[in-house]
Amino acid sequence: MRKIRIAVVGVMLVCLLGFLPDANALQPSADGPTTYTIKYVESAGEWKYQPLYPFDDSLGSGPLSLMQQLMKDGDTLVISGSDQGIELKLTQHLSNLTLENSTNAIVTTGGVDECYVLKNSVAAINGDVKNAYVYDNAICTFNNNVEYMEIVSSGDWMLKATVTVGGTVGHLKGYDLSSGTSKLHYEHYQFAAGSLKIEDGDVKTVAGQYSDQPPVPVASPQPDAQTPDAAQSAMAPQTPAADVYDDVPKTGDTTSYVWLLGLAACCLAGAAALRVSRRKEC
Repeated sequence: MRKIRIAVVGVMLVCLLGFLPDANALQPSADGPTTYTIKYVESAGEWKYQPLYPFDDSLGSGPLSLMQQLMKDGDTLVISGSDQGIELKLTQHLSNLTLENSTNAIVTTGGVDECYVLKNSVAAINGDVKNAYVYDNAICTFNNNVEYMEIVSSGDWMLKATVTVGGTVGHLKGYDLSSGTSKLHYEHYQFAAGSLKIEDGDVKTVAGQYSDQPPVPVASPQPDAQTPDAAQSAMAPQTPAADVYDDVPKTGDTTSYVWLLGLAACCLAGAAALRVSRRKEC
C-alpha cells in the first residue's frame, strides 16, 4: 500500500507541473546595458576589453572577439586613447559610443544613440547616429545619417573640429564653453546628403544645401465634417472590437485561475485515491 501512496503522490506532482505556467516566465529578465571599455594593451600587443569603465590595468581583460559575441543592443562602448589604430565591426545598436583621445579608429555599428568624439580623436563612424557631439580639435567622418550634431569648444572660444558627413544631418549647432556658459556660433538645419563639411570649426557647405530655419511642423490632418446622421451614429454606444479590448489593461489574467482550478482537481483526486488505499489496508 505504501507503493500505492507513493505512486499517487507522483501522479499529483506530474499533474501540478503540467498545470504550472511556462517555467521561463519565472526567470529574471535580461541584464541591463553593459559598459565596455577597450584599450590597446602594450604588454599583450593587442586591443583588449573590460566590461567596466574606466579600463583597470590591474584587472584581467579579454580579446575583442569575445566582446563582439557578448555585446547586445543598448550597450555602451568606450574606446580609450591610444596611438594604435583600430578597425572594429559591430552589428549591435549602441546606446553610447565614446572615443577618448583615440587616433585612427574606424567603428562600424548597427546604429548609435549618443556618440561623443572627444579631444585629439581621429575617427570614422559607420552607421546612423541619433545625436553626435564633436569636441575641440577632434576629426571625424560620419558615413551615414546624423539626426543632431554639436560642434563644441570646451577650452576657448574658437571652434576647431573637422567633420564630414556622408548622409543627411537634421540639425547642427556650434558653440563654445570658454566663458562658462554656452555661446552659440551657428545653427543650421536639413543638410542634404553628403553636403556637410566643417573645417577647423567653420561650416564649408555650399549655400542652398542646408537651411537656416527649422523645418515647418507638418500639420496633422483634420477629420472630415460629419453629416447629422453620421454624427448621431458616432455618438451611439458601440460594442468594442476584439482588438480594442486587447489594448485595454486587464485587472487579471484568467490563465492563473485555470491552472489553479486544475491543481485543485488533481489534489482532490489524489486525496480520494489515498483514502481508498487506507480503507483497503484496514
